[in-house]
Amino acid sequence: MKITFEYKKLLLLCFLVLGTVYVLTGSPSPVVARGQGNAAQSTQENAEALAQRVPRYQVYEHLFSVLAALDRKADELKAKGEDDKRYREFYKRAAGLNEHQWKELQEIVADARKDIEDVDQEAQALIEKIRERNRQTNTFAPPSPKLEELQHKKNHIFASVPDKIKEKFGDDEFNRFDKFVRSGLSIDQNGVRNPGGRRFNR
Repeated sequence: MKITFEYKKLLLLCFLVLGTVYVLTGSPSPVVARGQGNAAQSTQENAEALAQRVPRYQVYEHLFSVLAALDRKADELKAKGEDDKRYREFYKRAAGLNEHQWKELQEIVADARKDIEDVDQEAQALIEKIRERNRQTNTFAPPSPKLEELQHKKNHIFASVPDKIKEKFGDDEFNRFDKFVRSGLSIDQNGVRNPGGRRFNR
């Protein structure tokens, strides 16, 4: 079970087909009428259940990846002298955030990104040292406990983001926002697929 952009497009296509059948015949397709409602409800419930099981750090790592992709696209348009506003504010509109909430979210994300960059730089320096030592000694060193520690530190930064958002948004608005963020995950039974974040490897 996974939630993907392609899956949503397929659902849209199905609705268009059903609409055509209704316009032409005046009634919904007899095949669809049998059990479609129960199947759709079951699919939605399964998807929501899977999303709720995804660890917080993966959920918000995925959020950072989405926001970064939108920023890159906006930067590309800006460099061409084109209007970048639709990408700058796409997530704000999609998540139903007001101007104040959007500003607060951007500040939280910016602060967390600085912390993540510091961890990434430390990890990259350590990785380079390990690789150089491996080349010089012609050996393959075992996994570094320090790299594992840095990975946990990075995961903790992502996991702390929802608490900061909740503090700013309040319980109800945070719960709504968190549900929206999770609805955009690409997941299966094993968790988030391709969250977009970087993992530390030797």
